[in-house]
Amino acid sequence: MWRKFLVYKAGEKYVFNKIFGLTYSVAGYNDECADEIPRYDASIPKCVKDPFLLHRRPRQEVPRLSWWAKCYAHMSVFLWKYCYPAVYLLSHCRFSIYEDAGEANMAFRKIMKGHNQRVLCLPRSVFIATTSKRFKEHGALFIGCFFPFRHMHAWVIEDDMQADVFDDNWIMFTPLAMMKQ
Repeated sequence: MWRKFLVYKAGEKYVFNKIFGLTYSVAGYNDECADEIPRYDASIPKCVKDPFLLHRRPRQEVPRLSWWAKCYAHMSVFLWKYCYPAVYLLSHCRFSIYEDAGEANMAFRKIMKGHNQRVLCLPRSVFIATTSKRFKEHGALFIGCFFPFRHMHAWVIEDDMQADVFDDNWIMFTPLAMMKQ
C-alpha cells in the first residue's frame, strides 16, 4: 500500500503522483499557516526523520544469483526506462527470493554491475522490496524529492537499517511517498 505525504515549501504545496512518478506543485498555499502544518507526517518512521537512529547494516556476501533474479532485475530496469506505470504495478508483487534487503541489494548490484547505481535507485528499490522475505513485515520503500530542484530518489529501510550500504544520498531527500505492505 502506497502512502503519499504532502510537502509545503516556499509558498507551494508539493504532491507526488505515484502512477507517473512526478512531483508537481499546487500554488495558493499561504506561508502564514506554516506553523499549523507538521514538519513530518506521523506515519514516517523515526529513523527516516533522524538518520542517526538507523542501525548499521553489515556488508554482506553476494548471494547466489538465479536466472529468475537476473531476468527480473533487467525487466525492472527496462520498465523503469520505458513504462514507468508498470514499475508502480510491479512494486505490488512479492517474490521472496532473498532473506533480507541487504542480500537483495547485493544481488541487484551484482546483476547490474557496470551501470550507474545512483540512477538506478528506483528499479533497485523495487527489486529489493519485492524480493526480500522480511520486507512485508519489517520494511518500507521511500520516494523522496530534493527541493527546490525536484530531483527524485528512492530507497528502502528494513529493520531500521538502510538496505543499500553504499547509498548515502537519501538523507538529503524529503519523503513524498512510502510503500509499506
